[in-house]
Amino acid sequence: MRSREGPGRLLPWAGRITGGILGLPAGPAGVGFGLLAGWLVDQYRARLCGEERFERFLRRPEGERSRRIAEYYTLLALLGAVLSRGDLPDQEALEKLLGISWPLEGKIPSPPGEESRQALLERSLLRCGGRDTVLLCRWARKRELWITSVEGAPGLVRFLCAAARSTSPGGAGGERRILLRQIARELPDPAREELEQELLELDAASCRLLGVSSRAEWAEIRSAYRSLAAQLHPDGAGCLDPARQEALQEAFVRIRGAYEILREQVRSRESRDSRETRDSQSS
Repeated sequence: MRSREGPGRLLPWAGRITGGILGLPAGPAGVGFGLLAGWLVDQYRARLCGEERFERFLRRPEGERSRRIAEYYTLLALLGAVLSRGDLPDQEALEKLLGISWPLEGKIPSPPGEESRQALLERSLLRCGGRDTVLLCRWARKRELWITSVEGAPGLVRFLCAAARSTSPGGAGGERRILLRQIARELPDPAREELEQELLELDAASCRLLGVSSRAEWAEIRSAYRSLAAQLHPDGAGCLDPARQEALQEAFVRIRGAYEILREQVRSRESRDSRETRDSQSS
């Protein structure tokens, strides 16, 4: 037993030992260079081994402890899928949320170091696409991993709702909202209702610019825009000095942009409602 234990203890130093020996013929400089090269090899090998051990642990047979860890990493994957579609909320918010929402009990192997853990997440979790995420939600429900319920992980629901509030319908924001709707359909009540309610809200910043509520109907939005556009339209600014004209032009562009965002959101909402109505009638 001891004969095996001795070499095992030296394994983390294998690169440095080998590098130092190989550098001996070149003198002190060669030894120094060999030690440095060996240290880099040891660091790289330790990183790979740490990730491999951690992944092996996650694949162990089920038990109460394994189940809680599976829940934890399912939560990571769901949040990672949302994060991968933009930069809101930031990585710090994710780390803080994980610590609050799902503290693990009992002794488990720590993830590899921060850099290695980030690589592990990027490779194993953050690359899942929208369809994979939906299947992940279904898997969690089938296995009764209630991480997606308000009781199981209230922080997750708050996180998803915050993501819904911070996205606009165009570009990456539109992709994220589609993903959030897919996730919402797989959540148990009342988490599903809470997230769907947030997704019905109109873009808050655009609503503030037009002076309407986040639940305004299309007629109210259009009326508010027409009133503001009449006041700010550049055609009526001919008698103003150039600086005021430029400020008016910028304000009009912002108002117009907010109107376009809300119009797209209302169209998307109406299209979704009509599609859901047809689906319910056909079923």
